[in-house]
Amino acid sequence: MEYGWWLSLSVFAVSVLLLFYLFVCNVCRLRTRKNIGAAGRVLLVIAHPDDECMFFGPTVVGLLQRKCELYLLCLSNGNFYSQGSERKKELHNSCRSLGIRSDNLIIVQHSNMPDDPECMWNSNLVGRIVQKYVKCLSIDSVITFDQSGVSGHLNHIAIHKGVVGILKKDLAPAGCRLFVLESVNKLRKYVGLLDVPLSYLLAEHAYVLPWSMVSLVRMLWFRHLYSFFSRYMIVNTLSEVTIDSEATITKSRVTVNKGKED
Repeated sequence: MEYGWWLSLSVFAVSVLLLFYLFVCNVCRLRTRKNIGAAGRVLLVIAHPDDECMFFGPTVVGLLQRKCELYLLCLSNGNFYSQGSERKKELHNSCRSLGIRSDNLIIVQHSNMPDDPECMWNSNLVGRIVQKYVKCLSIDSVITFDQSGVSGHLNHIAIHKGVVGILKKDLAPAGCRLFVLESVNKLRKYVGLLDVPLSYLLAEHAYVLPWSMVSLVRMLWFRHLYSFFSRYMIVNTLSEVTIDSEATITKSRVTVNKGKED
């Protein structure tokens, strides 16, 4: 009897969460009422192919739906398993499916930045590369990993340090903003769309990814069950990073639901 009671309660709770998600993503006013702000020309900086859909899929879809000019800067060709050529093709195909124009994809291959999750890239080098494209593309918003790198990969963390370094040194164009993808605990990370209500309600700004687009992003990253359970396939919580006069980092939370250089 007690087991049946808990089962009924669990089913009810999950049903409420699912209904909340479906309600928000199907009511246009609710889906669009939370926003990351006026972003016209956006640079998404990732470490290797598959980050764009494995972690940032909801962000990419949300920004493109707002008609942002989105550029993707990938700082390696994904050659960790000696499959760089294949991974680059996958990235091009992924961008095509997501709606990122091929001219807006930039792949950097640098001998001092190998595709290795245990390799801490030089943050100053990362910063110089990002700064180059921020300036030449007239970027007004940069999006990348937070200080924990979401998965804890050292190259993700190096990207965060490098981009924050640009702000600290006042090397970014006036008005250019930085948003970072929030790392969450493992429980929230693997509850999929059940995390949407919490993220939506707590965030100052949000995009909720429609179910049809969730299926698309999942198909783009099919290697593991991760694609079925990770909340990053459905919702992204972002923080805006600002640097005050004493070079202190401050953040405000934002939520988003879902070229080439050799």
